[in-house]
Amino acid sequence: MMNPNLQRIKEIFEHLSERITENNTAGYHNSALQAEDAILPILNTVFNLNLVNANCSSRNTPVIDLIDSTNCVYVQVTTCQKNKISQKINDTYINAAKHGINTENLYFFSFLGYPKKKKTDHCWDIDTILKELSTLPCETTTKVLKTLLELRDTQLFCFPPKELIDSQLKRDLTLIEDTEKVYFIYGLGRVRVDASIPKIPARALSCLIMWGKHSISDAAITLTDQDIIGTLFSGTREDLEKRGFVAMISREDDYVAMQLGNVRVYGDIDMAAQLAEIADTLFDEYYQRRNAIVAMIGGAGYRIHSLTKPSILLLHIETDLWKKIFEFANNHDVLSERSEWNKFIPYHSIWQRGILQITETGGEIRCVIRRVGIVDSEYCELFWEPGYVHGCSVEDAYRNEILWGVEQTHRWLQDRLIPHIKTTYQDDASIDQPKQSIIKKLLKKVRMGDKSD
Repeated sequence: MMNPNLQRIKEIFEHLSERITENNTAGYHNSALQAEDAILPILNTVFNLNLVNANCSSRNTPVIDLIDSTNCVYVQVTTCQKNKISQKINDTYINAAKHGINTENLYFFSFLGYPKKKKTDHCWDIDTILKELSTLPCETTTKVLKTLLELRDTQLFCFPPKELIDSQLKRDLTLIEDTEKVYFIYGLGRVRVDASIPKIPARALSCLIMWGKHSISDAAITLTDQDIIGTLFSGTREDLEKRGFVAMISREDDYVAMQLGNVRVYGDIDMAAQLAEIADTLFDEYYQRRNAIVAMIGGAGYRIHSLTKPSILLLHIETDLWKKIFEFANNHDVLSERSEWNKFIPYHSIWQRGILQITETGGEIRCVIRRVGIVDSEYCELFWEPGYVHGCSVEDAYRNEILWGVEQTHRWLQDRLIPHIKTTYQDDASIDQPKQSIIKKLLKKVRMGDKSD
């Protein structure tokens, strides 16, 4: 585990690199001069040097930014992007030779790193500093951290004078509804979220986050339902410090690291606060529709872990009883003569499939009952899963009982199918008496599925 001070130094350097990138994109190049003064005391501390800024006596001294005359060490500091750094290094070597500088003692420090094939022992960056600090006493790490914290009020850590505000990111809350989803649009100027909120089961919540930030304004982050519920909704209406998407925050530095799915985004307090406000609004709209879906499918009171892939516990039963239900279903398929019980989709390999699909005509599936559990175990569990229908809305289908909800399926199993199985096998003369006794015993052990409080 990384030393806490080292981790803090790493985060501040990443923050600094992010701000430099933003300044470069905005054409605000004064950060290059400020970067020289920022890194000088840190290099002196880490490498035990006596570097001074060569530009102090003569601004923009050719070739070299930092010089240690005692040890004959030269450092060129750069804030250019990775795709330009190779040319920068080549030009520096050429100019150094012209000015009689010993290139064997010439080093580079890049705030934004190097292409992999271009990094040598003479190419220092943030990783070089961290690696070196990991071998030095804790007092040295503390000194470097103190130096970095003193930089927080300098222009180097500030956004460019003209903040990027895209008019497309400023949108009043807009909700566009159709039969299956609600399209959610909300932007506060620096952050905008477009989301798809499901109105029926087995549809997923998703969102797209767009930014008004120089370095990532052309990028957008897509989150799945698990990321939204587990991270973006975590800590709803809490302070930023308690939000699930906030990986690190420093109000003194006006700095926030936001973890969104597999992507980490660096911004300031205002940007994170805008995302939090939008997330709270999305949370309200999502749970309003989620509650409507639960009511639609008759799932109130049941433990529902996900409506994207709904699978809701109905019953615990003996596995031998489930086998009889399988057998009965396969002998009463919907393709046979019409009767009260001929309403199952037949499966010849039903032992492997472990599901029942209930239908009235074969053109729709009223619901799915799935067995979960080890085949050879004594008990198994039955779960409800949604069916499907064509030609009408899902909401109308549940309202008109074309599709069966959780409670309706549960009661049908408990009050209709299982008692019918009991009667059927009691009257079957081909089953010997000991087996009939076993069936009677099993039926007594049928238990209701767990419900939430």
